Amino acid sequence: MVQIIRNPYVPLTTPISGGMYPGRSIVIRGTPLHGAEQRFCVDLLTSKGTLPLHINPRFGFGGSWQIILNSSTGGGQWSSEVRHANCLQIGIPFELQICVEQDKYHLTINGNRLCDFHHREPVCNVNALRITGDVAIEYINFPDYAPYPTYGAYGGQPMYSMPMQQPPSNYYQGMRGPSLSYQDFNCPSVPFMTMIHGGYNPSRRITVVGTPLSCVDSFSINLKSDNEFLFHFNPRFRSGPVVVRNSTRCGAWQAEEKGASCFPFVPNQTFSMDICSSGSLYIVTVNGQHFTTFASRDDPCRINQLTIEGGITLQKVIIQ
Repeated sequence: MVQIIRNPYVPLTTPISGGMYPGRSIVIRGTPLHGAEQRFCVDLLTSKGTLPLHINPRFGFGGSWQIILNSSTGGGQWSSEVRHANCLQIGIPFELQICVEQDKYHLTINGNRLCDFHHREPVCNVNALRITGDVAIEYINFPDYAPYPTYGAYGGQPMYSMPMQQPPSNYYQGMRGPSLSYQDFNCPSVPFMTMIHGGYNPSRRITVVGTPLSCVDSFSINLKSDNEFLFHFNPRFRSGPVVVRNSTRCGAWQAEEKGASCFPFVPNQTFSMDICSSGSLYIVTVNGQHFTTFASRDDPCRINQLTIEGGITLQKVIIQ
């Protein structure tokens, strides 16, 4: 989901469209300013008033320039802080990137690693960004990134993968659905089921961010019309590994499709997956790369449900 903020006024508080999840990042480009505070803050916020991550670069405090990292449980109660050397300079532009990983935030400044800060609160609770203090901000971006390599079904050495096939020429990557039909679920339980508000059509996109369990056998993501499966997407870890695609007609399963250039799902590693439709095809991307297509066997406009079940935990489900 594209969200770019340019030259905002500071102090700034902005909601994070789609929330935060492993595989998403925040990129902030700005310049520290001379000011009475001699510091600025970058905070991740929740609707409960907590701060899962507080980044506080300080300048000129007794000659000790430090970056303070901490979290707050709300009500002014701070947890134990972590201090790092401050590589920022007043008047010199910087780029800070906060990358969300499964168990931690990975922070870099100007492309160089600053530190890791382990989660003290579920990252799916984060819904806003706040910036205060002596800093001018050029832009803020919220891109996805791909921290996870392609491995075999149970870790170990990366498995050989052929180049991903290209998406069809009529695939429009900028698809967006009607805003009134937008649905956003944070950390929903599994099995998961929701009706698709406004119905399904080729302009819509479904995003699933999840983590296969360590003992996973399989999981499935299903686009349904009442009790009929119009698109069944089923990664199987122990029998393969393989991703089975199928559909039903009058309740009976049709011919399976299994061909794929790789198996991009790994136990205990979070993935981000998008499902779009061109009308005649369902188009699946995983971690930002085109993975596969599945030819529609019935009218996609009949779809009215999304279900997810099996050995997976969910961080985020978005229908847009």
